[in-house]
Amino acid sequence: MFFYNLFMKLKISTNTSKGIKRSEGDFEINDILIKENIFEPEKEMISLEITTQRSNGILEFTKQEFEKLMKSMKGKTKLIKKYKRIKKSK
Repeated sequence: MFFYNLFMKLKISTNTSKGIKRSEGDFEINDILIKENIFEPEKEMISLEITTQRSNGILEFTKQEFEKLMKSMKGKTKLIKKYKRIKKSK
């Protein structure tokens, strides 16, 4: 069984009382979870489990947020010049 590791760079800007604070980091996406709700489909959640060398966490999106993100990225995939696929066997 092969796993393809996904990497992403996250940049965050937050407004504080001292001004704008910027931070960034490289993450590896380990797992993608989809939480379905049969009775209330609008409450479905998509979670990305991410790790760095020092920490880990979960990014959660509603179905609408994830669809908006995918729609905004769809037109920009032509900007990708090169990618590297890393294979990892278990």
